[in-house]
Amino acid sequence: SGQSTNRSDISKGFHRSLENFDEYNIIPPILSSPRSLEACRRQGIEPEELVFRYEDSFLEPGITPDIQEMRWNHYESKRRQKLQIVTEERQRLISTGWVPRANAGRSASGPFQHSSPTSRAASANEPTAALKEQRALQAMKIRQQQEIEQMLAYEARLAQLAAERRSSMGGDDNSTAGGRTAAAARQMQLDLTLFLHKVIANEPRTVLLLWVGAVLYFSYLIMLFERSGPKGLASPLCEFPDCIWLSAVTVMLVGYGDIYPVSTMGRVSAAAAAAFGVVTVGITAFLSTNYTKLSQSEANTLHAVETCGLLIDTKKAASVLLQRAWRAYAKLPATGDG
Repeated sequence: SGQSTNRSDISKGFHRSLENFDEYNIIPPILSSPRSLEACRRQGIEPEELVFRYEDSFLEPGITPDIQEMRWNHYESKRRQKLQIVTEERQRLISTGWVPRANAGRSASGPFQHSSPTSRAASANEPTAALKEQRALQAMKIRQQQEIEQMLAYEARLAQLAAERRSSMGGDDNSTAGGRTAAAARQMQLDLTLFLHKVIANEPRTVLLLWVGAVLYFSYLIMLFERSGPKGLASPLCEFPDCIWLSAVTVMLVGYGDIYPVSTMGRVSAAAAAAFGVVTVGITAFLSTNYTKLSQSEANTLHAVETCGLLIDTKKAASVLLQRAWRAYAKLPATGDG
């Protein structure tokens, strides 16, 4: 409907020129006035380059809002500059008395139209087509050179923004070898802490499985070493149940001493079982502390309850004190003054 309206306006003689140019109009034709079109042709500018574009039209995947705003500002400044150039060119056409060739022919041969002496003199002084093309080409070269310079400045600004963003994200701590080493150490400490809290504190069954697996493993080692021990020494740990008993009491740091290994490797295995028992006791103590320790929310709740209890006791004591004071005052003898 809008396009048909524009065509009807043109058919009625309404021209879209730079004088009444609507920069928000995107329906062709953008310009229909002969002088405006000639000004655009001489300057090498398409009429579509004069149309206003919103900032959202420069949105592309992977670019930041700052770059999007820079692109819009660049296009808008160039658009206004081009609009000013073609407007000045149109004024020069008007001042020189330029008329379209079709209108000039009709003026010369039409029965009702006569050209004035001023228009005939202007047509005689009009430059040739070769001079017009040369001037348009020169203006186009100048404008392209300006656009190249502005694009180089624009790319330099984009590179500067990217460098600033990388420096702000990288930080000073990771820019040196010492910073990277410190970050790796913090990561290792964090991993160890997560292991202790996740696997050990939150999974007591893991500790139990480790304990049972260690007892069976050390029992098997002791049995193998004792069976292949010295020939002259009779070991009481040649049977697997006896080895389990020894490993269990050793890992629990009891050590009854009723049986013990006689081979060298058997004694080394028993010592390793004792060392593992120390670690197991430490983990068990850690679990006991973790389960008996109040969390922050529980500690805050208990503190609030105790505070409320103290306030209630204080209010009761204050009310009793006031009651006793009032009773004592009531028992005082009345004076003569009443």
